[in-house]
Amino acid sequence: KYSTAAGATDPETCKSCDLGNYFLASLGVCVGCDAGTFSSSIGLIDSGHCSACSAGTFSTEVGATHIEVCTTCYPGTFSISSASTCSECVVGEYSVHGATACATCIGGYFNPSSAASVCSECLAGTFSNSGESTCRACEMGFYGSADGTSACSSCEAGMYSSFLSATRCNLCAPGEFSVDGVCNICVAGTYSSLWGASVCAICEAGTYSTAFGALNESTCIPCGPGKYSRAAGVAMNICEDCESGKYSSALISTTCHSCSICQGSGSELQRCNASFNAVCHDDALRLSAKYLFTFAPISVSGFSTFAFLRIHSVPIRPNLKWLGSIFLGANDVFSNFALLVLLNYDQQSVVFFMVLASMLIFIAICIGLYACCKDSL
Repeated sequence: KYSTAAGATDPETCKSCDLGNYFLASLGVCVGCDAGTFSSSIGLIDSGHCSACSAGTFSTEVGATHIEVCTTCYPGTFSISSASTCSECVVGEYSVHGATACATCIGGYFNPSSAASVCSECLAGTFSNSGESTCRACEMGFYGSADGTSACSSCEAGMYSSFLSATRCNLCAPGEFSVDGVCNICVAGTYSSLWGASVCAICEAGTYSTAFGALNESTCIPCGPGKYSRAAGVAMNICEDCESGKYSSALISTTCHSCSICQGSGSELQRCNASFNAVCHDDALRLSAKYLFTFAPISVSGFSTFAFLRIHSVPIRPNLKWLGSIFLGANDVFSNFALLVLLNYDQQSVVFFMVLASMLIFIAICIGLYACCKDSL
């Protein structure tokens, strides 16, 4: 209460502060409740007894006498209690009607302006963290297939995205590979024949390749006979020659083999070199891969004739050469005669001696043999 009468002795001169006011002792007068507050009672002794507008509402009126002066904050704003005005939400945040605080936009959503009532959704190929004012593009090697993405996904092995804001990944082409969302060309010594390869295949040991981006194994070049290589995936020709006393006859070799040692004098049909092993022979003479005919004389009813035997032989050796033949005996076609056959076998002359019956019979048998056995000869 207060009194304006000087020297008053009657209590009736004391008056109560009206509704919406409180007594300001320092001045000895009643003043209105501050904006954001109100008073529906009389005789308030200080401002602390004014009632506050609740959070989420505000009031600009001084000396308000009822709660109805407290107005709800609009969407995009908020207030604490006793507020004379609502504050706007900052970028990256939003609020609904009568909010007491702003909410942060969740990941995959953004808000570029203040006083927003909703957050906008990031489009496919972009993303955002919580509370951001804008969406960011997915980087190369990543993609976002749906709207509202909080993080981009990395391309799987063998796939790539070569531009920003990709919504999907593509397969790497043959001759390429990918482990981090970016296709790389297969380096020399490797190749890839598949779409979407996560690794390039390596040229096997004994081969090499100088080609980049090779599509298939045919680009791997064999070292060839007489050479070898132990390393796989080689990008240059590092094939080594076989050492003396060793050989490699295969196109692809990782090591050289020791040459065979033939036993006995003159038993080596083929000498060992870097590309071929030595070829040894046994004591039996090898003539032809087909058939060898031998003839033996037979006497029937006083007439001389001959019979023949057919025996199979093993393959002919590279240095077997025909030197010729010599007829011995009478020139009469009905006479017995001998035939010398000269062959060169491993640089040594070999003589075959055959005793034959009459020349006419010999010729007839030869014609018959040719007719029936020409496919085997």
